[in-house]
Parts: sequence; C-alpha cells; structure tokens
Amino acid sequence: YGDDLAKQKECRDKIKEASGFLLDLVNNILDMNKLESGSVVLEHKPFEMLQLLNETYNITSMNADIKGISVSFDYTKIQHTHLLGSPLHLKQALQNVVGNAVKYNRTGGSIRLSAEELSCADDKVTYRFICTDTGCGMSEEFIQHAFEPFAQEDSSARTSYMGTGLGLAIVKQLIEMMGGTVQVQSQLQVGTTFCIDMPFDLA
Repeated sequence: YGDDLAKQKECRDKIKEASGFLLDLVNNILDMNKLESGSVVLEHKPFEMLQLLNETYNITSMNADIKGISVSFDYTKIQHTHLLGSPLHLKQALQNVVGNAVKYNRTGGSIRLSAEELSCADDKVTYRFICTDTGCGMSEEFIQHAFEPFAQEDSSARTSYMGTGLGLAIVKQLIEMMGGTVQVQSQLQVGTTFCIDMPFDLA
C-alpha cells in the first residue's frame, strides 16, 4: 500500500486479530484433546484464593477497558482464602467464562463478578463464582448445547466475535474434573449469567 500509513495500520491490526484467533483455536483444540484423552493432571497444592481472583479481575478489566465495558468484582463474602486445589485449572476455567463475557458483550456494557462461600465444614469449603454480563445472550434452545464442542448459536460468531466454540466445553470438563458444577442462564440481547460451585480443601 505504499505510503498509505492508515491502510498499513488497518492491515497490521487485521493480521494481529487473525493470528490471535488462530492461537486461541490451536490452544483450545490442544486443551480439548488433553481433556478427552484423560491426560490432564489436576494439582492439589496450596494457593491463595484472593490472589487468584485479583489476577483474574486484572486481566478481565484490561480486556474490558479496550471495548469500553465496565467490570465490578465482589468477593466480600469470603472468609477462608488459603485453600488446596488446582489453581491453574480453576483460573483457566474462570478466565474462559469472563473472557466470553468480554468477547460477546457490547460497547458500554457491564460485567459483574462475585465469589462467595456457600459452606465450610470438616476442613472443606465450597465456593460459588458468578459472572453476569450484558452481552448478546443465548436463546433457550441453544443453552441446551452451549457446553458442546464447537457449539455456536450464530454462524457468524467465528468471524464477528472471533470465537472458537470450545471455551465452554473446556470450562465444563475442567469444573467437573475438580468436583464442581457449572450452570448458565441467558436471554437473547439481554445477557448471560454463569454460576460455578466448586469444593476445596482448607490449607
């Protein structure tokens, strides 16, 4: 494009966006392959929950700021933060969920994240993580297939949102491997709420 700097920048941005999508796709396919082959090994090591949540919040806020999306995080209902579990895989699952909340949201939209303790007894604690967004949402019919590999309600989602259709399938398998559950409620053009319940041992 010669001296057309604006056109050069546009091309560079498109290359960067496409390469990012391809990297996500390859990583997600590798993750799904590991999960389906049973080669994912969960950890059982000490970690600090507030640190993990702050790291998740910081990444989410940075990505949301680029799209003009506001993010709020509430973890005031937490008492026990020193836990035993698989922080790497928990963080991966949470970031997939909140990453979708950013990706499928709208400019000027919002995301609300919260974490709270549901119960604590016999050296075990159960957490609940909730992520609510004001994005494009899902129809009631599609929710039944939301956690299936490559499932996407809108056939244009791969190009308009740069989605792979693997994120939620990975989330569900990771959460269930760690003994937890994940549920989703959504409404088209209104938004989506994910609710994850997860048990941990106290450190």
